[in-house]
Amino acid sequence: MKIFSLLFISLFSILVHGQDCTYSKISKQYNFKVHIKSVPQKGDADSVFVSVRIFNKGEMLLQKIEFSSNLFLLPLTDCNDYRSYTTGVNKNRKVLDWDYGDIITADFNFDGLEDIAVKREQGGNSGPKYYFYVNTKDGVFKRDKFLSGIGYFPAEFVAIQKKLIFRIRANSNETEIITSQYNAALQKWKVLNKVVK
Repeated sequence: MKIFSLLFISLFSILVHGQDCTYSKISKQYNFKVHIKSVPQKGDADSVFVSVRIFNKGEMLLQKIEFSSNLFLLPLTDCNDYRSYTTGVNKNRKVLDWDYGDIITADFNFDGLEDIAVKREQGGNSGPKYYFYVNTKDGVFKRDKFLSGIGYFPAEFVAIQKKLIFRIRANSNETEIITSQYNAALQKWKVLNKVVK
């Protein structure tokens, strides 16, 4: 009974006040502070407000990214669900149910700069959906419409050819494989192939 009471109090506190997580190990240049708060709505579904503050390593605030989601599940008290392909932290952690973590750093457009993916929906059979923010030469993170439109985290990076390969569960027996390639000169993505296997 005591454990149930503590769990209920913890969950209630998170829902009312929100949760703050600081990620300092996932980037060589930046620290990220993520605030997640439930926002009551009319009807059954609540919305969740997500704020990502980006700091340099000297703790100077550089940028704030904010969005709302109706389908984000609040983590309870665990701020350890992160991954970095730039620093290597949790890079090889086993991926369960296509979930790569709440926040991930990687070079998504192969320009040598650290980019981020932030979970926006818990998702369904194909795992969570993400917003992808690519870093510019000016140090500003901008939402990538193409990657955020696909939403799922890429299963493979092919850096030499500037390709990302997505594997999205189409149904219980089949997976859709989307191969996309980044054109650095045009700063645009192109879908090279879509196959259902």
